[in-house]
Amino acid sequence: MSVGGLTLASMFESGDFGAGIIDGNSCVAGLLAVAGRDRHRENLCRVRVVESVCNVVEIRLADADDRGGDPSDALRDAVCEAAGALRMSWRQIRAFTDTGFELDRLPLTAIRFSCGMLDWSHVTVMTSVLGYASDETIKAIESDAVAAAARFNAPSLRKKLWRLWMTHNPDEAAVARALSARAGREVSVRQEGDGTAILHAQLTDLEGAEADALIEEIAGTVCKSDPRSLRQLRVDGLLALLHSEEVLECHCDRGEQCPVFGITDAPPPRRGHLVQILVDVQTLLGLTSSPAVLADGTPLDADLARLVAKDTQWQALLTELVTVLTSSGVAVPGGGDIRRPAALLSNSTVGQPLSEHLIGRGRVRRGGIVPRAFPRTFGPARSEISESVRAKFSAELLATIENDPTLAAGMFPDGHGGLTCPPPGALTYKPSTETAARVRMSHRTCTFEHCDVSSTKCELDHIVPFDHNNPERGGWTIETNLHPVCTRHHQAKTSRSWTVALLQGCAILWTSRSGYRRISLPDPGGLGLPRARRRGKRGSEPEPDPVTVTWWEKNQSPGTQPPTTKDLRDAATDVARARIQNLRRRFREHGAVVRLRERAEPPPF
Repeated sequence: MSVGGLTLASMFESGDFGAGIIDGNSCVAGLLAVAGRDRHRENLCRVRVVESVCNVVEIRLADADDRGGDPSDALRDAVCEAAGALRMSWRQIRAFTDTGFELDRLPLTAIRFSCGMLDWSHVTVMTSVLGYASDETIKAIESDAVAAAARFNAPSLRKKLWRLWMTHNPDEAAVARALSARAGREVSVRQEGDGTAILHAQLTDLEGAEADALIEEIAGTVCKSDPRSLRQLRVDGLLALLHSEEVLECHCDRGEQCPVFGITDAPPPRRGHLVQILVDVQTLLGLTSSPAVLADGTPLDADLARLVAKDTQWQALLTELVTVLTSSGVAVPGGGDIRRPAALLSNSTVGQPLSEHLIGRGRVRRGGIVPRAFPRTFGPARSEISESVRAKFSAELLATIENDPTLAAGMFPDGHGGLTCPPPGALTYKPSTETAARVRMSHRTCTFEHCDVSSTKCELDHIVPFDHNNPERGGWTIETNLHPVCTRHHQAKTSRSWTVALLQGCAILWTSRSGYRRISLPDPGGLGLPRARRRGKRGSEPEPDPVTVTWWEKNQSPGTQPPTTKDLRDAATDVARARIQNLRRRFREHGAVVRLRERAEPPPF
């Protein structure tokens, strides 16, 4: 690295600084100057990317206008096309287009951005806030907004812009804030893959303040000796609120000396988690330590998976490795031996596993006994399928298709999977439960490259379209003609912005109208989860009848008192704990009826 004619890397490595002593502050100043210059260049590159993407969208919109098509469909298809070409997410490309088009109304911001004086984070804040403003408001406050962007970071700039707007035109700002709040409210959960997940909730400012107050309130229901930190208590409090609980159970272990002892009964058992975990049988038996995975591919520690498996339901899944068998073809389950040119397969990938394929599954059963885990040195973890082999195979497929475009039609252009007679269910549009499960198992996410929508949340698309007028002629509803795809990319395929084909190794080929090709290889995922039942709201139970004899009066002697909270805490088994909780609940129901009877009695005069 050279700064001001000074080669820093070689000097630091050798320790030879010449005759003089180099001032560290001068080195830092030079490095920061270089970083500032490169950041300016980065801003200019981002400008060119945004301009190119916006031009692509404008071309597609113009084509749709000439054909009389729907502009919204054209915009969606153009965004998907750009995302596939640039290997970026749909949200990133949509941010480019939204920001680029909004800059047409913000001339000062556009000039600063095109000159590299504003970075991307500040520009997106400017367009997202002032995009709701009228032209008159923009003309009045944009100069101050641009000046503020040079002084504030992005979060502070957003607040400053709203203050400028509310000062200039409070009525318009109030309406815009209401629109922004309605459009932005959402809740999402993203698995980080490191044992944590991020719960993102975007609320209105008042809703956010109310949620924070509720979390603080329930986090404060434990005593000061609770060993958890405030951050941990807030997380536990949020989960308790989601389970309709009102207090946290204190973990200080001081018993009756705890200031909040007996404030409430221990909460009832929470509803079981509706989560699917894929784990090797060797790991389940404690023979290896291969990581388990969630349905979307998030890895889980083997010991944690074994612990969870003790109290869950099991289903055996039998899989096989999909490999490139010979230079003349590849065996595809259900499709026979499909012949392809030898150039399609190189010696480096022949016989090497590319993915796993589901060939059978058992019934759902209650969890069995998980044996004692052996030391981790007992057996090696199962080797992961080599990503380098998968990448090389994809590159070879793309190169071969580039030389012979007729191969882009796929192995089964008719959608019949190499079969001559349709199997049961093939002529019905909706796949059977078994077929749907096998298709979802083949891919963890949407088959569009870089799309992270879990296959359990995807739609099942016919690669060769199903012919409702003549089902036998169109693509059949069979495993080799179905793939999971999210709604957005399903719509892009339906509008013919992209075409899809099944290649060797069960690979899925996506081809855009402009000629870009992307390949996704199978990767075992989840089988789908049952639809969650809506739980009843609190307070929906009917009013107790004061005339009816209560359960407590029928089954307990007069004067019998219910078990205490100490009895509940001292219960030796879960069965005893459940019995005590049931008795306390029955006594509370009895007390409610007694109070109703007392209110119904005539006055004593």
